[in-house]
Amino acid sequence: MLIPNASCTLYLQTGPGAYTRVYVPACFWQDGGDSVSILIPGELPEQYQGEKRDRDYVVRGERTGEVTDTQSKRALIADKPLTVEALEHYAFGGLIHCEVTAK
Repeated sequence: MLIPNASCTLYLQTGPGAYTRVYVPACFWQDGGDSVSILIPGELPEQYQGEKRDRDYVVRGERTGEVTDTQSKRALIADKPLTVEALEHYAFGGLIHCEVTAK
């Protein structure tokens, strides 16, 4: 059993320059050299399942503020977020979770 050791905020791209902020209050964050693995218990909103993610970001901890325009995106980038490389959903074995790999 994994015990949550962090929280995180995902910024999932919904269109050109538009993002949905998803705060995850309890996740397992593991640094692995040049990348990070994040296990999120449960599922993310349905619209993000099964899609290829290109320009999503994640920051450790809670980050407030939506990204809706160029200025708010610059503010997000200034916080040095990690870029999501993969976002996979696992709904089997009694442990439904999402796994995020980021650099």
